[in-house]
Amino acid sequence: ITLTTTTNSVWMGRLDTLGNILWALKAENQTQSFVGPLAVHPGGDLFASVSYQGVNFVFGNINVPNASSQDYVVARIDTTGNIKWLNKFGGQGSESLGGIISDENGRLFGIGRNTNTLTLGTFTLPTPGLFLTELDAGNGSTQWVSGMSSPGGNVFGQAILS
Repeated sequence: ITLTTTTNSVWMGRLDTLGNILWALKAENQTQSFVGPLAVHPGGDLFASVSYQGVNFVFGNINVPNASSQDYVVARIDTTGNIKWLNKFGGQGSESLGGIISDENGRLFGIGRNTNTLTLGTFTLPTPGLFLTELDAGNGSTQWVSGMSSPGGNVFGQAILS
């Protein structure tokens, strides 16, 4: 595998027990990209999040709509490096995930922050603050969202699932 990069690229991949690269995916755009939290499904698939700003964001071979300010994507990547699904989340301000976790039943939870109105699937949080959400591990759709308001959205959180 040959890894080529540009200034605003981030990489994620899988190694075997000897450290050989099994697969790698690049996320890049013309402004900024940041790998966010990662989680592993009980079956071995990877849940990955990437925050990005600006235009022309590409994750693997998927072109993602432009960000309003800072948006993020969550993707499920199988054990061979194929993207099973990718969903973009964003709103009128900056949004990012502080943590994602997959439980023993394969459910996917995320915690993050938003600085303005945020839309997650069919759910909308009208005020800045923290949010906790569950995504369907099969297709990435938002199952529910719970928000905690904080003026200015200057908060961040992480979650532990037990």
